[in-house]
Amino acid sequence: MKAEAQLAELPIVISFNQSYIVPAAVVISSTLDHLNSNAEVLFFCLLSEDLTALEKQYISELGNARTTFVFHVVSSSLLANVDVDLRYGLAAYYRIFLPEILNDYKKVIYLDCDIVVRNDLAKVYHTIKLDEHYLAAVFEAMLPFQVAHLEEIGCPTNKYFNSGFLIMNLEKMRQENVSRKLLGIIQSRKLEFPDQDALNIICSHKTIGLPPFFNSIRTFWLPQYKSAFLNLYKEEDWKAVQEHGTVHYTGSKPWNSFTIEFDVWWNYFDRLPKNVKQYFPFEQKWHLLSKIYRTHMGKLMIDGSRSVFRYFRKNGE
Repeated sequence: MKAEAQLAELPIVISFNQSYIVPAAVVISSTLDHLNSNAEVLFFCLLSEDLTALEKQYISELGNARTTFVFHVVSSSLLANVDVDLRYGLAAYYRIFLPEILNDYKKVIYLDCDIVVRNDLAKVYHTIKLDEHYLAAVFEAMLPFQVAHLEEIGCPTNKYFNSGFLIMNLEKMRQENVSRKLLGIIQSRKLEFPDQDALNIICSHKTIGLPPFFNSIRTFWLPQYKSAFLNLYKEEDWKAVQEHGTVHYTGSKPWNSFTIEFDVWWNYFDRLPKNVKQYFPFEQKWHLLSKIYRTHMGKLMIDGSRSVFRYFRKNGE
């Protein structure tokens, strides 16, 4: 794929389809909110099916004079021989083909679309030196029940990363045919988290660990999992996550359930233009709950109720 903005300072890849326009818009808006004002950004939007010209226009209008959007429909032939796990959809698999799709680029950032960015991605992109490494990513703080899965796929418990935020050394991955190796793993093994497990099997030994605030998954926010977090990270890392962690809504999503940092996502939703919001047929009850939760009294009541529930659940075990 020939990039239209080859010299972009910050190439960012997101994968989505028409039903995920609004979550993708939240990723785009939150990324731009936290960038140095001088950063030139190129968003590669990888699509499982083409969007209309109007939809592309609305997405592009989320940017500014220093933002470029490239929309690319990924050929279905790439996954012709893959038993796609419907829990994740086609778009989740595209990251494994990025070295081939973006064959003019040496390095990119990949972001899932269930994320709210709260850190300067240009800074980390230009600071990190991947050299001989394939990736930079955030390692998960594993819970006891997850250990058996890691043993099954042959990954050390302190070296399993979440693939929702990646800085990818596409040049090195092309040189060593990593896409072909990843595809071979997915085709030959039944994996619980197909693309993420495959990336860990092939790449974890060549992955640089990033501070956890760059990809703060669900368990990083919950006090009951703090002890597991501190087995891998430090107290100051926990504080950094709580203060400015990039929120990754692994598991429950804020548009269809009450979950961690619920108000953060809805704050960005409410700021989106009406012409973008129209593409999101969410249940109104979640938007209403977000409005209640974003009041001082509503937050106190809901958080208080959750604390009481957790207390009795813990002490009732």
